[in-house]
Amino acid sequence: MKKNIVLVGFMASGKTTAGRKISELSGMKFIDIDELFEGRFNMTISSYFKEFGETSFREEEKKLIFQVASEENLVISTGGGAMVYLENRKALKKNGIIFYLEILPETVYERVKGDISRPMLNSPNPKEKIYELFKKRVKFYKMADYTVLSESKTPEVIAKEILTFFQRRGLQ
Repeated sequence: MKKNIVLVGFMASGKTTAGRKISELSGMKFIDIDELFEGRFNMTISSYFKEFGETSFREEEKKLIFQVASEENLVISTGGGAMVYLENRKALKKNGIIFYLEILPETVYERVKGDISRPMLNSPNPKEKIYELFKKRVKFYKMADYTVLSESKTPEVIAKEILTFFQRRGLQ
């Protein structure tokens, strides 16, 4: 059985970009849970949030995570809130090594300011919302198997670091 590489972390931490690079370098299939969600429901996550709410989104996200996590030899990029839920963490850990892409909230803000496609930032003060969410979520991200300081690294450097870790442990 080949383990999955699971990327978790706050929005704009580079999960999707690094995940694509890991896939390219390793030949493993890449799956972005957010993209999978949007394809399945034929709508953006932002539109889904507006129409059905966060609770419904989290339930549907969980179903996708359970489905994908049961497969093997994948690079999986999760949504920023996925690690908050115990069921998701258990499912992803069962056949995966979880890597937390750590980034500072200040950097997140610089990367996403003005991005109206992120439903969690629909707030009068997006910077405050980022800090509030980050504070709530960081303890769950830190439950990952390995932390990658992704703040100033290119996606290629992140990918190589993760693949080196993965290969040294004979997981690929």
